[in-house]
Amino acid sequence: MERKAILFCLVVACFVIAGTDRISGQSPVGNVQFLARALSGPAQDVAVRDDRVYVGTGGGLLIADVSDPAHPVVLSRLSLPGPSVDVVLRETLLYVAAGQAGLFIVDVSDPLAPRVRGSFPTLTPVNAVALSGDVAYLGEGTGLTTLDVGDPENPRSLGTIRTSDAVLGVAVADTTAFVAAGFAGVRIVDVSDPLHPREMATLDVAIKAWRAVPVGHLVYIADEFGGLHIVDISDPAQPQWLSTLDSLGPRDLAIGGNRVFAIDEFVGLFIIDVSDPRNPREEAQLALSDSALGLALAGERLYVANAGAGTRIIDVSVPRQPRERGAIPASGLASGVAATENLAVVTDLTNGVTVLDVSDPGRPRELATISSLGGACDAAIVGELVYVAGGISGLEIVDLSDPQHPRRRGAAPTPTFARAVAVSGSFAYVAADRAGLRIFDVSDPDAPREVGAFQTPGSAQDVAVQGTRAYLVDLLSLWIVDVSDPGAPRPLLELDRPTQAVGVAVAGDLVYIADGRNGVRIVDVGDLAQPRARGQFLTPAPAQAVTLTGDLALIADNRGLRVVDVSNPTQPIEVGSLTTPPVTPVDVTASGRTVYLAAGSGGLYILRLAPSTR
Repeated sequence: MERKAILFCLVVACFVIAGTDRISGQSPVGNVQFLARALSGPAQDVAVRDDRVYVGTGGGLLIADVSDPAHPVVLSRLSLPGPSVDVVLRETLLYVAAGQAGLFIVDVSDPLAPRVRGSFPTLTPVNAVALSGDVAYLGEGTGLTTLDVGDPENPRSLGTIRTSDAVLGVAVADTTAFVAAGFAGVRIVDVSDPLHPREMATLDVAIKAWRAVPVGHLVYIADEFGGLHIVDISDPAQPQWLSTLDSLGPRDLAIGGNRVFAIDEFVGLFIIDVSDPRNPREEAQLALSDSALGLALAGERLYVANAGAGTRIIDVSVPRQPRERGAIPASGLASGVAATENLAVVTDLTNGVTVLDVSDPGRPRELATISSLGGACDAAIVGELVYVAGGISGLEIVDLSDPQHPRRRGAAPTPTFARAVAVSGSFAYVAADRAGLRIFDVSDPDAPREVGAFQTPGSAQDVAVQGTRAYLVDLLSLWIVDVSDPGAPRPLLELDRPTQAVGVAVAGDLVYIADGRNGVRIVDVGDLAQPRARGQFLTPAPAQAVTLTGDLALIADNRGLRVVDVSNPTQPIEVGSLTTPPVTPVDVTASGRTVYLAAGSGGLYILRLAPSTR
């Protein structure tokens, strides 16, 4: 398991999903077949036209019908290899800035079946995109790149101009581009010749420029922690500062008439009267429950990409009294996964637990989301019950006898953060951070009770149980604990050779330790007096989790999945992989030959091992 964070009270929410999750840009190698991705990831940006909303998410794109804003319907999803941090709609094409994956041009003429028409890979992250005519303007790394997108299937580079900091936002008016370049302020660029963009002026800001939105002879600047700036650009080469409202730290802006709608990532929505641009004044605020990252205005509705809280639909017909009308759900950070033949349960640091129907793993279907107050980190399924390591909420038990309507059975607190859980017989074993191993009697799932504990000097991250032994990793060491008497656990072995032990799996006498930058270590503990190293597999990025299926070790590292043949543990051999950058996998499990990879903001990857794999 990874270091996981906050949330767990049980409120069940189920929403309609029509269409399927389409895939673009995956990288399976060897004996791994990509099947699907599920859960969209946090909402990052939004575009809207009529009753269609296009949400850029951590895992790609989501399209929803909001003709009834109280009950939005998700029409389709499109998975992309990078997070969709900025989205711009023109007619039937959506232009998506996808971070390190570059630019994607998506045909959304059929909202049930979006498809990638073209793409433009880049060496540095694309954080912003704007359009004018047949030219796209990319905020790429520390610069502005111009592209000819007249043929969307074959975009080609035209010109570039550098800035001294990362470009976070781009807007174009006529032949002038306004480039929000973070700590480098706003660059005003002449793009009358897209082959040779030329800087005309620079607007220094107090902290960090996220957006610059031109409207008529004014430009409105979102300066994170520095306020809203209003500048007269009647002469773009000689801009004149008019005012600053420093009671907010905006990240994105939308302009409607004499009002600016601004989102502060940490506070929420601000509505500002700018009828006198020299004297802007705040009219209203609306608190939001998660990070506000992007917004779009359509008529009297404002759509706010609100990370794990989804896309909020806000009625601003009375600007002094904004009110929420509905929300398009999103997943937050997928932190753990458990699966059976027909169901997968994904824990989410932001939203709790999501139950998926995976009877057809190539077409996963969301059944229910159980929101939380503690930060769902990990889950174990036993029969019709799910045991959840619920962060600050401790151990939670959920009944899945009706997967579309899961219900809470019982809960028990842990002294500190509950990070991982394993179940054996009538007992649940929880890796509880600084509180070590906590053991609960769950013979009555409505009333679990703690019966034993074992304290370690480190921070307990993961636990596995085999027979009468619990195997615990705490960043510093591997501990083997005798739990034959759960009320009086006692240490059998401390192995302090791991340097960042975050995950553990066990088979017979062999223990597999996910050890960060040291990959996965394989240790023979058949003789507790003389444990010995049997093998090691060095992962290309820090190992976060490991699980076993037959002679295979499935390893989640910071770049993806590694499938390793450990039939000879002294010589582990990689036989397949899936690369997932820029998202970071944190947990992995398998049911038969189907593999489930929890990938943080990238949601859930579903894969199949080829029959030839051992």
